[in-house]
Amino acid sequence: MRRVQRNFLVTISCFLTIMLLIILLPNPAEENDWRGHDEDSFTSLRFLSPFLRRRDHQGLSKGNQTTCYRFLRYHPEELLPPADLSARNCKKRMPHALVIGVKKGGTTAMARYLGLHPKVSFSTSIQPGPDITDATMAEWRETFRMTSSMQMSVTGYPGLFNDMQPQLLLMLRNHLPADIKLILMLRDPVQRLVSDFVHTSTIVDRFHGEERKKFEQLEGFKGTLNATVLDELGHVNPFASIVRLGLYAIDLQSLYQQIPEERVLITDGNAFSKDPFPILVKVERFLELPPFFQRFHFKYNKKKHFYCANIESRPDVNCLNSQKGRKHPEIADGLVQKLYDFYRPHNRELRKEFGLNFPWIDL
Repeated sequence: MRRVQRNFLVTISCFLTIMLLIILLPNPAEENDWRGHDEDSFTSLRFLSPFLRRRDHQGLSKGNQTTCYRFLRYHPEELLPPADLSARNCKKRMPHALVIGVKKGGTTAMARYLGLHPKVSFSTSIQPGPDITDATMAEWRETFRMTSSMQMSVTGYPGLFNDMQPQLLLMLRNHLPADIKLILMLRDPVQRLVSDFVHTSTIVDRFHGEERKKFEQLEGFKGTLNATVLDELGHVNPFASIVRLGLYAIDLQSLYQQIPEERVLITDGNAFSKDPFPILVKVERFLELPPFFQRFHFKYNKKKHFYCANIESRPDVNCLNSQKGRKHPEIADGLVQKLYDFYRPHNRELRKEFGLNFPWIDL
C-alpha cells in the first residue's frame, strides 16, 4: 500500500514539475519566428494544448514585442525606431495567408480583426495587377506593412475570389509561397446582394453627369433593386454582376483546381457578423498561430448591433467604421423569395460538392 502511495506521489510530483517548466521556460513559438524554428520542441508541447489553449502567451496580449509598430488610440500607427526594426528583422514580406471573399461578404471585417493578433501583420493592399509578373508582384509587396521575423504576413482583397480570380490563380501558381493558406468568407448571397446594392446606392450619388453614367454601367446599377437584379421578364438575371457574385460554387470549383482543399478555410460570414470570436479561434488554429483571442476581447455594442474589439495592446482598433452594419431598406417579400429560390440550388452545391453546411444554404 505504501509503495502505491509513494508511486502516486512521485507521479504527481513529476507532472507538477513538467507544468512548472512549461510555464517558466520561453515559448519556442515566441522566441523564434511565427512558425518556430525549433519545430520538435513546439510539437512536443502540443499534447498539453487542451490545458493551455486559451492561456495568454507572454508577449501577445500584454504588449507588442513582436510587431514593427507602435499603436495609439486616435492616432495612426507609427513605425518603431530603426534600432528596434533592425532587431526584429522588420521588412516587407510576401504573404503566407490571404483573406479572400466577395464584395460585402465580411472579408474586410475578418481582415481587420485577424490583424489584431500580434503574430499577424495584416496589410490592406491595393489590387495586384491586372498583369501578374515578377515586377508587378514586387510592386505589390512594397504596398504592404512591415512584418517582423516573429509574424506572419497576411493580406487580402475581396475581389480575389471572383472578379480577380484569374490573377489569384496565376499568383498561386507562380508567385506566392507554396504553403500559402487561404481564408474564404462566404455570406448568405441574398443578404450579400442587398448589402452590395445599399453600398452602391450610397456611392452613386457622389457622381454626376457622364461620371455617374460610367459608374452605373461599371456596377450594373439601374436605380432600383428590381431593375438591377431582374430581367425584362421579371426573372432573376444571372448575368447581372451583383447576382453573379453570389454563385459561390462556380468560383470555388475553379479555386480548388489550383490549391488543395486542406489549405483553404471556408468561414460563414453570417456567423462572423453575429460573433467574430469563435471564427477567429478557428482561423488561429488553421494558420497554426499561438492562441491569443479570448472571449473578453470582443464586446457587443447594443447601439451598433455588432461586436467591437476590446484589446488593450491595440487601442487603435475598437468598432468597425460607420458603414458597417448599415440598416437595409424594406424589400418586397416577393422579390426576396424570388432571390432565395434562385440561389437555393446553387447554395446546395456547396454542401453536395464541398461539404459545407451553413444555416443559410437551405433558405
